[in-house]
Amino acid sequence: MGLLELFTTASVPVFNMLLVTGFGSFLATDFAGLLSKEAGKHLNNIVFYVFNPSLVAIYLAKTITMESLAKLGLLVFPYSGNLGNIFLIIIPALCKEKGSPFGEPDVCQTYGLAYSSLSMAVPLLERTWKFLSLIFGTVDLKKLFAPSTIAVIVGFIIGGTPFIRNAIIGDTAPLRVLQESAELIGGGAIPSVTLIMGANLLNGGASVQPSVIAGVVVVRYVLLPLLGTALVKGAVRLGLVQPDPLYQFILHLQYAVPPLMNIGTIMQLFGVGESECSVIFVWVYALASVAVTVWSAFFMWTLSP
Repeated sequence: MGLLELFTTASVPVFNMLLVTGFGSFLATDFAGLLSKEAGKHLNNIVFYVFNPSLVAIYLAKTITMESLAKLGLLVFPYSGNLGNIFLIIIPALCKEKGSPFGEPDVCQTYGLAYSSLSMAVPLLERTWKFLSLIFGTVDLKKLFAPSTIAVIVGFIIGGTPFIRNAIIGDTAPLRVLQESAELIGGGAIPSVTLIMGANLLNGGASVQPSVIAGVVVVRYVLLPLLGTALVKGAVRLGLVQPDPLYQFILHLQYAVPPLMNIGTIMQLFGVGESECSVIFVWVYALASVAVTVWSAFFMWTLSP
């Protein structure tokens, strides 16, 4: 498949995300008045405590086994620098595109979301400890990190224990209602996160130096993708990760997406730096449509047979 066709394929999920993000921004305006700052915080809490953990747990449980976990090459994840929910938005849309090089849409989405969930889960742990080392004693640990951590543990236990997995996962499982319920609840994560993302972009007002914004853009969209390409290619050559194109694509893409909106969530929980974050997010996400599309097309081109 040619680079131009891959560029077209890569642009669709990005523009899907932009449309829903724009709608979230509209809902947050005074004209609509449906997603105010207070309403956004409540929805944020629901996503943080309910939707995301359900989505992460069920997709890990469906696709992760002890054997597959050993093949994934977890050493690559902690260097990515982005653990946000944007993969939960981009991957399903990309899998549905006819020009996608990742096989059947259903299989692509299932494994793509599982890889993404695992991606978010494994440095989450590393960055949590680094973050806590700076502010130890001032954070409500239960409020910040328990849901995702519990979801990962539950997903690993279900996926890695054949007896439990066979009882819950699958069309003939006697307790499949638990899987179906978790999928139903987790399905609210993607639209909710995208709407919140759009609403958060309107919370600006602080003054941020242009050099700071330019520095973030250059590092995020130029230096990190180049570094990520070298790391992933090197890991594949050394046999540290499996040669699955979809898995490699997600590893690559982690280095090219905007800064995670979870930073904004943390700022909201602490009540500091919200305006500064919003100003930076406005500029970075405004350029994301071009940067993510270009890098996605490039990554798919390098992975295409």
